[in-house]
Amino acid sequence: MTTLKLLDWDSSFFGFRVARTTDGTLTKDSVISLLDNAIKNNIKLIYCSILPSDELANQVAILHNAILVDKKMTYSYGVSKDSVIHQVVSNKIKIYEETEANEKLIQLALQSGVCSRFKRDKNFPQGTSDKLFTIWIQNSVKKINASEVLVYKEGLEEIGLITLSLFGNYVSIGLLAVDKFYQGRTIGRKLLDAALKKSIEWEIDTLKVVTQEANKVACIFYEKYGFKLDKVENIYHFWL
Repeated sequence: MTTLKLLDWDSSFFGFRVARTTDGTLTKDSVISLLDNAIKNNIKLIYCSILPSDELANQVAILHNAILVDKKMTYSYGVSKDSVIHQVVSNKIKIYEETEANEKLIQLALQSGVCSRFKRDKNFPQGTSDKLFTIWIQNSVKKINASEVLVYKEGLEEIGLITLSLFGNYVSIGLLAVDKFYQGRTIGRKLLDAALKKSIEWEIDTLKVVTQEANKVACIFYEKYGFKLDKVENIYHFWL
């Protein structure tokens, strides 16, 4: 049976109660119970993840005015120590040591959020996505939601970044961005090379990343590098 989990951080950020669905799948009966429960608990927004292959659940969501805001693409890469050990990481890639993100890092973080569902869903006030991604990079450099932040520097300026988080048996890429004026120069690929090296240092053999189907450039980039598509999920927003 599908249930709801209240999301404390999201609720605090938006100023109203936000929850996500857990377990089970949506049916005609369960969605009514779910929405009634949400209303009784003063929940204003529900995030719901449904597999594209579950046609009934997708139909039920749409019939009850859910908005399809994202097709979430989860990719993974098997890290081989033998193939990585001889790779040379660019000397322009450094660990970001500061505990506050500078303006350049914030700009790069905002650039990485161009296809964010919080930007696509027009029920949010304008600028919501930018605020979220600003907090994301600030928390990343403070190591609240990232284990390491790597930057690619040209002179004194950061022109690329990648954030990495260690989750037990895999490393997750959070943000990855290259300044638009420097794209097409393999900087993104070099940042991924550095992420592989870091995974080996942490004795982890799997690197994962989540992006959006709408972000065609990102999907092609990861696939060309060798990432394999693990999972696709339709992400819906129910507004109450």
